[in-house]
Amino acid sequence: IEGLKAVEIEKCKKEISQLREMMYARKKYNSEQYLYNTLDKVNLNRSKIPLYTKYTLSQETIDYLKKPTFDIWQWEPNEMLSLLEHMYHELDIVRDLNINPITLRRWLLCVQENYRNNPFHNFRHCFCVTQMMYGMIYACQLEKHLTKAELATLLTSAVCHDLDHPGYNN
Repeated sequence: IEGLKAVEIEKCKKEISQLREMMYARKKYNSEQYLYNTLDKVNLNRSKIPLYTKYTLSQETIDYLKKPTFDIWQWEPNEMLSLLEHMYHELDIVRDLNINPITLRRWLLCVQENYRNNPFHNFRHCFCVTQMMYGMIYACQLEKHLTKAELATLLTSAVCHDLDHPGYNN
């Protein structure tokens, strides 16, 4: 299993590197052409993209997600993925930074797969920390004062902060 994780991480690194190179050239294309050219260049077939059920979030959930009192324990892993994806969309990070929504989804799945199943430093902890950062962004109205790149950095740092943590210590 560890060997498979290493292979998957290397695949993700290669795809990220390829996408980074293409980002510099993205102004040549309109957004629809860019999406399809990106999929073609990194050899992604839409049928190969791993899927998870995208949940329709109620307005009550969307509002509650912005609160520090949000209860992280009632959510299943696929629901947490949808909530994380929602955070990036709600802050307009996906739109303003021209992030391919399919790439965001694949990246979140890759992150989830690379959090280990240990008692604390696991994917639920990732979600907890990210949700708290998201709540702090709204509580402090940081979305009005920070750039989209800075907001993306805050969320992404929270998502990845304990990635592949072995869980032997804190």
